[in-house]
Amino acid sequence: MQLERYLDWFPAEQLMVITSEQLDHERAATFRRIAAFCGVDPDVELEALDQRSHESGSKQVPVGVTARLRNIPAVRKVAEALPAPIRSRIGAATRRELQPVELELDASTQAWIIDQLRPDLVGLRRWLGEDFAAWGYAD
Repeated sequence: MQLERYLDWFPAEQLMVITSEQLDHERAATFRRIAAFCGVDPDVELEALDQRSHESGSKQVPVGVTARLRNIPAVRKVAEALPAPIRSRIGAATRRELQPVELELDASTQAWIIDQLRPDLVGLRRWLGEDFAAWGYAD
């Protein structure tokens, strides 16, 4: 488990593990836990906890030849030199929305990934408690 590598440098009591679900669904309580863990006043009121940043309802992928052009350093350098409004227009014209079906894994690939990650998911219980369900994949 990758987390175990940190134990070479830090004692376990200096490590805190939280899930993305805790951050997403229990923002204030999770912040208080993190703040207390770090020795910061957990009762500080932060307006930013009510705000969400960098959310995306859809993912964009380059279309056609633009996917290959983006990997050419000279083309990338020219694109970076363009004014932001022009870059934005070009980007909008050369991307398409990624469809959810394109993100789906076939059953055998998903089963293989879960099988590879299962020991780490079980190991997370050491950090998150025995009631950690490992998203239903550990058992």
